[in-house]
Amino acid sequence: MCGRYALHGPFNRRDPDWVARWMEQLVSVTGGEARYNIAPGTDVPVFVSVDGEPAARMLRWGLVPGWAKDAKIGYSTINARSETVAEKPAFRSAWRAGQRCIVPASGWYEWQAGAEGKQPWHIAAADEANPLGFAGLWDRWRAPDGEVLQSCTILTVPAAAAIASLHERQPLVLDPSDWPVWLAARPASVADLLRTPAMAWRAWPVSKAVGNARHEGPDLLRPVA
Repeated sequence: MCGRYALHGPFNRRDPDWVARWMEQLVSVTGGEARYNIAPGTDVPVFVSVDGEPAARMLRWGLVPGWAKDAKIGYSTINARSETVAEKPAFRSAWRAGQRCIVPASGWYEWQAGAEGKQPWHIAAADEANPLGFAGLWDRWRAPDGEVLQSCTILTVPAAAAIASLHERQPLVLDPSDWPVWLAARPASVADLLRTPAMAWRAWPVSKAVGNARHEGPDLLRPVA
C-alpha cells in the first residue's frame, strides 16, 4: 500500500539528459514546491503521454473511473494491485486503453503497529536516487454538471524483503530506463514490468505528525527514536 508519499529535490544529480527534460516539466507544473506529506484526494504531479510525448500534468490522487456515479470512489482507489489491475472494474478500462502514468516521488510512508500505537516510517532508495517513478494509471470522469475530473492511482507489488516487515505491499517503482516504455507501449508489452523492483531501500521512523495531512515540511523526514 502507498497512502502517503513525498516529492522534493534536488533532482537530476545523476540523471541522463532526457530525465532532466522531464524534470523541467515537473517543475513547471508544481512551481518547484517541495511536498513532504502528499495525501489521497489532492492534486499530484504525474507524467502522461500526449501525442506520443511525455507531459507533466496535475491529476487527482484516487482514480475515478468513467462509469462512476460520483467521485467518492476515488478514496478507495488510490492503489491498484498489479496482479489484478487488468480485471478490476475500477481499473480495467484505463489499463486496456493504455492510460498509464508515472507518479514522481522521493519516498513514501508506511505505518507499523506497535505497543504505543502505529509508528510511521519513511522509505526511500538506499542510494538516494531522486526522483523515483511510481507506475500508475489515469482516467477521466465527467460530473453531472459537466465538469471533467482527471485522476490517477498508484500500482503496488509485493514488498521487497528489506521492507516487508513494515507492509506487505509497496509501490511499483520503475527503473528510469523503463519510464518511456511504461508510457508508450501497449498494455501487453509492459506485463514484465509488473514486478517487485530489484532495488535497495532504507527506512527510518519519523514523527507521527505525518498522520495529519495538514502537516508539511522537511521536519516530517527527520528520524525519531
